[in-house]
Amino acid sequence: MKTPTGFSPAFAAAWAGQFVSLVGSGMTAFALGLWVFRIRGDVTDYALLGACAIAPRVLLAPVVARVVDSVPRRRVMLATQASGAVTTLSLMGLLATGSLQIWHVYLAGAALGTAAAFEWPAWSAATTLLVSEAQLARAAGMVAMAQGVADVVAPIAGGALLMTIGVGSILALDTASFIVAVGALALVRFPEPVHAATAPKPRLTEGWRWLRTQPGLLALLAFMAGFNFLWGLVGALAAPLILGFATPGELGAIFSVAGVGVVVGSVSMTVWGGPRRRLAGILTAELVSGFAFVAIAVQPNAILVAGGVFVAHVTLPVIGGCGQAIWQAAVPAELQGRVFAVRQAVERAVIPVAYVLAGPLAGGVFGPALAAGGPASGLNSLLGGRASGGVAAMFVVMGLIQIGMAAIALSVRRRGSAVDRPDTAAVPGYPVAAPRLEEAPGI
Repeated sequence: MKTPTGFSPAFAAAWAGQFVSLVGSGMTAFALGLWVFRIRGDVTDYALLGACAIAPRVLLAPVVARVVDSVPRRRVMLATQASGAVTTLSLMGLLATGSLQIWHVYLAGAALGTAAAFEWPAWSAATTLLVSEAQLARAAGMVAMAQGVADVVAPIAGGALLMTIGVGSILALDTASFIVAVGALALVRFPEPVHAATAPKPRLTEGWRWLRTQPGLLALLAFMAGFNFLWGLVGALAAPLILGFATPGELGAIFSVAGVGVVVGSVSMTVWGGPRRRLAGILTAELVSGFAFVAIAVQPNAILVAGGVFVAHVTLPVIGGCGQAIWQAAVPAELQGRVFAVRQAVERAVIPVAYVLAGPLAGGVFGPALAAGGPASGLNSLLGGRASGGVAAMFVVMGLIQIGMAAIALSVRRRGSAVDRPDTAAVPGYPVAAPRLEEAPGI
């Protein structure tokens, strides 16, 4: 039986529960971030909360690999949602008794990040078994759409609710959202991959060993790590760039435009299913994103920046959806927990590095270079002669790097890429993977 979207009821129910949970978690993250900032008034303390949430996705990769491929994936997802509810309930109790401290919030952020470290590989691996191979890109579009809508709704709703009902009530709503997600998962059953009788206990090294036999996927992993690094710099520098010429209200409006862009791209992927050639789709979207980065920086104009931000964020679901479909089609179902744990660790590890480097690069390298008397002072006039010229120059450079990466990769692909013709190799005890990147439609 299929739902009106064309997906199985199991996928649709799980997706709906995940969407509700994402909105609740987004409101909590927004509210707790403002709570920390109000207490300390320090941007570093505010950023530390984000670091606490990201770090477990990198540090726990070996444990994630073992769990996701040895425990039923639905059970993993149930456990992560239940742990999220316990975490928010704990925060509610501390807040109600007047005992909530900033270190409690950091600890809660790490706990929620730990749950997310298990949730994403389990959900990604389960999706492979819940939808047909031809529907993988559409399914990835739906997952991205849930995140995009949550990114639009959560800050708006979180800000409004913070001023009316307070942090405690937002935590209560988030707890309810986790319960909804648990209920949705409890109503469905997931198919699980069949493991060979001689299969060893899952280890992260097995995922890495298998990846080493797949040069095309390794190249895609390196490409996406570079992509995430550039977007990590964007996350750190977007607000300073925009506030260099715009008001906080305009900043909020531009951030909402970014969320709308993600939603538009996600809906397009869900309806359209993405380009027939998924790798070419990733590279073309990256090329468009590079030009959008340049457009964001060339002049301090809110409309021009909003347009560039919209276009850049429209490409995100295309890149993410096509990439997810390639990985899901190429990796054997019984190995996906290990391989996706490696993928998550590599792709996420670069983001904190980007945040650490963003300030020194903007303020210590690009800013002085464009300042009066600097070696590139003449370029500042081309960027509007603004105080945030160093940040603008970084955006231009990032855009040019994206354009160069995409153009080179497209050229290599035309000559024949390993991603299009991957090798297959078995981890001892598991069957050899079918060459699904070659056979799957749309690669």
